Amino acid sequence: SLALPGVIFLFKETILIYRKKIITILGISFVSLMINLVLNFLLDFLSKKNFLTVDASGSFNFGLFFYVSISIFSAVVAAIFQTWSYLALIYAIKNSQENISAKKSYLLGWNNILSYWWISFLMGIIFLGGLFLLIIPGFIFSIWFLFAPIILVVENLKGMSALLKSKDYVKGKLIEVAWRLFAISVIFIAFFVLMFSIIFFTFSPTSRNTIFSVGSTIFSFIVFPFIIIYYFLIY
Repeated sequence: SLALPGVIFLFKETILIYRKKIITILGISFVSLMINLVLNFLLDFLSKKNFLTVDASGSFNFGLFFYVSISIFSAVVAAIFQTWSYLALIYAIKNSQENISAKKSYLLGWNNILSYWWISFLMGIIFLGGLFLLIIPGFIFSIWFLFAPIILVVENLKGMSALLKSKDYVKGKLIEVAWRLFAISVIFIAFFVLMFSIIFFTFSPTSRNTIFSVGSTIFSFIVFPFIIIYYFLIY
């Protein structure tokens, strides 16, 4: 079997692909970001109204019912767009040699949303089973099945077929894959801690929370696609 490329090589290649497809990649992420911001703004706006006041008489509270309904609706919409943007990113990376647009990536990703949720459900069940055994089996399972969503897009395999194929790819390379995942995690945790430290020591206590929230959002907006490309290159 082919040897896995090193962390430095993966990091450099990730940067090259990111730069090459930056308009498409950030376009995909921007759509998801705006949807989340709108939903969060809506829920924050509604939470400041009197909807959450419970009538002591026990009569039906339409305002509370409305708020809960909007909250559930927002959670569903957020889940759909989070999945959709993730799949769109994989399609954009898969077709990195082509001039594929964010719109085209989203159109390709739409048909696999339910398949992705089914894979995620199976992964969750297996992961929980591994945790019941002990933490280490759960950790191993999470690495085994990490590439199932990518296999769904690239190889059009679904459900357990995608999970088993991912396990087959990782077989015999568990430590190598784990090290590469650990390395990228340490790099971005260090960047995140640095950002937090700069905010903490630069801004006043009254503005820290707002700036940190904005900074975290921007950080995720930029970093998440980078990690997906990195995972794709390992695959």
